[in-house]
Amino acid sequence: MGRMVPADRIALSGPQKQVLIVSAAARMSGLDTEAFDVQVQELLTLLPDLRERLLSLKPSILVELCLDTRGVAIKLIQLRELFPEANVSALVSRRPTLLTDGEWPGVVAAHAKLHSMFPEGGVCQMVTQQPLLLVEEVDELEIDTLHKIFQVLGTPDEAMWPGLADLPHWRGSPSSAFPRWRGRAWEEIAPRLDAEGRDLIRRMLTYDPAQRITAGAALRHPYFDGIEELLAHPPDLP
Repeated sequence: MGRMVPADRIALSGPQKQVLIVSAAARMSGLDTEAFDVQVQELLTLLPDLRERLLSLKPSILVELCLDTRGVAIKLIQLRELFPEANVSALVSRRPTLLTDGEWPGVVAAHAKLHSMFPEGGVCQMVTQQPLLLVEEVDELEIDTLHKIFQVLGTPDEAMWPGLADLPHWRGSPSSAFPRWRGRAWEEIAPRLDAEGRDLIRRMLTYDPAQRITAGAALRHPYFDGIEELLAHPPDLP
């Protein structure tokens, strides 16, 4: 009798996994494997970037897309019309379910909403990086607030904030798809403050908590030198 091999020690190659997924999807579709494989090749002709994602696709999603390649082609044309500067093939490969009946109706509405929220542009680049923007409800107030902060302070990145990309509320969220604003000079942001005042605000508004000034250190900042005298003898204000 042959020796049993534990299931967790059976390693399948990429092509073997693809054969299993396509076979399972073919059974669900009602087509034989050869006929279904023809549909798969048609889909990959339309979406070459999807080839690398086949192994992660649910068979049910693969069936829906493969059985309606004409509909997929029409939706791709519409996507290119809605987002002319987006990399549509890359966008869809990151979120293939955009082309399904369950998600597609929300794409046009998301297009109008995102363009109203970001009239200065950059939407095509944003949706290419984060297709979730087309299917998830985006809080306009929250996005608008971050929008204004980033325009003033600059869009944060790993250089400004080490570990940013690993934060759960940043990684894979709409926030991480913002355009790359450089930020403004503090002399422009707070022109009436002296150099010490601007330095204090800059330290207080630093993105990285590890580099941000603490409350105690802020109170000891040179900006507050002489405040005891000022508090002891406050000036007469009109």
